[in-house]
Formats: sequence, C-alpha cells, structure tokens
Amino acid sequence: MPHWVKQALINIAHDLGIMTDLSTTQQQWAQLAQTLNIKAIQCAERDTQVSSHSKQRNEFVNTWSVDGFAGEGCQRSELGWGTHEQYFPIDGNHHDYGCDPAIYLKRSGITTRVCGWTPLEDSYHGFLITHNESISIADYLTVKENGAVRYRPTVYYAYHP
Repeated sequence: MPHWVKQALINIAHDLGIMTDLSTTQQQWAQLAQTLNIKAIQCAERDTQVSSHSKQRNEFVNTWSVDGFAGEGCQRSELGWGTHEQYFPIDGNHHDYGCDPAIYLKRSGITTRVCGWTPLEDSYHGFLITHNESISIADYLTVKENGAVRYRPTVYYAYHP
C-alpha cells in the first residue's frame, strides 16, 4: 500500500486525538481505516508539468506515453467499491475473478468524469481512469470477519491531463 495513504491515516488519527500504535500489518491498517470511518480515498493527479516548447493549437500533450494514455483511457472505468455505498451504478459490474474489491463500469475512463482536488490546483474535473492503486488500496484496507467483508473504502483515481 502506498506510504502516502498510511501517512494520511496516521495524520487523521492524530488530528482526531485517536492514539494508536504504529500499525504494521495489513489487518491493523485496515482496522485503523475502519476506526477512522474512512469512506473514500481519491488518488488525484492534476497534470501541471510545463514544457519548454509551447503547445500548438489542437495539439494534445500529457506526461504519459500516448499509447499508455490511450490504452488506459479506453479501458472501462474501474474503482475499489466501498461497503458504505448505498447505490450500485446502473452500468456497474463485479469481476468474476480476483479478490473482489473492485467494480467496473460499462464505459471508458476517458468518458467518465469525476470531481478531483489537489492542494496546489484546487478543484478540477478529471477522468475515472483505471489504475492499480484503486484496487490494491481498497483490497489492502478491507476488514473481513469470518470470511465476510465488513468494511472497505471506495478508492478511485481521478486524472486531469
């Protein structure tokens, strides 16, 4: 699990005055997220890199490879699905393989808009792009009891080129 998520959990626990030993296992991190009642984690990226060459009219520029951006953007939107969610998307589906923390939508990431936020760029409209972190973080922070999922946050990746 990314260190920035672990640090965020520690910071939130500290800010709320919740004393906790530094978590070291997957189960301890998942239980901390549940204790903090974390409902959603957004992996936000607002691409603001500037080149020494000016962008031409009608020219698309991003920091991914063109093939990578086109490939991930054309994939169906995918996100970690939280246990707190009350309404399942009309075009949502569960995978029939894997560890089951994710759902996918019957539309591509480049056509699925989400609101995002970053400290330097503030609010933005981005795309719900499939990214491994969306599934791996949701899976890592899953709490199970007797084999049944009791807690999982929603996790998604919001990208603005």
